[in-house]
Amino acid sequence: FMDGVVLGGGVGLSAHGSHRVVTERSSLGLPETGIGFIPDVGGTWLLSRAPGELGTYLGLTAGSVGAGDAIALGLADRYLPSGQLEQLATALEATPADEAIAAVTAAAPESKLLAQREWIDVAFSAATVTEIVRRLRSLATDEAQSVADQVAAKSPTALAVTLESLRRARGLRDLEAVLIQEFRVSVRAMA
Repeated sequence: FMDGVVLGGGVGLSAHGSHRVVTERSSLGLPETGIGFIPDVGGTWLLSRAPGELGTYLGLTAGSVGAGDAIALGLADRYLPSGQLEQLATALEATPADEAIAAVTAAAPESKLLAQREWIDVAFSAATVTEIVRRLRSLATDEAQSVADQVAAKSPTALAVTLESLRRARGLRDLEAVLIQEFRVSVRAMA
């Protein structure tokens, strides 16, 4: 269950699981660029496989998403109202996980990011962070300007390395290869 705030390593531990359930209280994020680092613990694997450029958006802004967006981005699979967590826990004692989860989950809230995907894809498909910010600034919406400000406030090095890591992760064969890449980048960053 990803019930409440799930950030960084918490996303890495839970979003690679076989049964990924979120609630209305869920807030998932990979805030690493906000601290001058890059998404790790398989975060670049998850973000690079999100629809369009939504993963790039989340990785570079270091933002958080709720249940509907978490499912849309591929960080979770099912939605469960938090009031039913105890019922699910009890059901799991005697019922296989797939059946127990299917019996109590509900339709997820709509994804706000999917509704904004058009302009996010346009801006975040750029090859460099500088071009991403330029594209955001050229969009005549308050939302795009706010996102440009968020990105511009982050470490330029962390942003550039995160963007390159995400682009490379798309072409890597599996999670193991991505974890090796993240380890090498992390060790280099520490040096």
